[in-house]
Amino acid sequence: MGCRGGGFRNSSCRYLLFFHAPTVANDALEAELIAVYWALTFAQKITWQKVWNEVDSLQLITLLTTDQLSSWHHMQWKKKIGKLYKKFTVQMSFIYKEGNQPANWLARQGIYANSISVDTRPPTPLALSLHGDKLKTPHLILKTSQLKEI
Repeated sequence: MGCRGGGFRNSSCRYLLFFHAPTVANDALEAELIAVYWALTFAQKITWQKVWNEVDSLQLITLLTTDQLSSWHHMQWKKKIGKLYKKFTVQMSFIYKEGNQPANWLARQGIYANSISVDTRPPTPLALSLHGDKLKTPHLILKTSQLKEI
């Protein structure tokens, strides 16, 4: 059992849509492929013409942008994604995991979901985190376990 999730932003970096859901994947790469597939499926339903995928997996970018072969379950998703790519102007780029925290947070929420969740407003914990990113002052997010170490 895995999870998928992500957010859609416009060209001004304003979030427009959030999604997360449980999924069945054999490995992390397949979970990433499934997330890209569903993100493109949502974009198609909304009738967007241009899509820019930011992902934190170089292995995923290599698989989708080259003729590299992989296991059959990866290749089936690659084929589905390839069909969707033809309907958009698509750009794909690597983003470090630290810069992809909203998508990672949403994906983790998919573990606890019974079905797919799509909304135009972020869940409250994510909204607070996104608001913190807008502040012009440096901030840290510490977990309780990290506070005990200090």
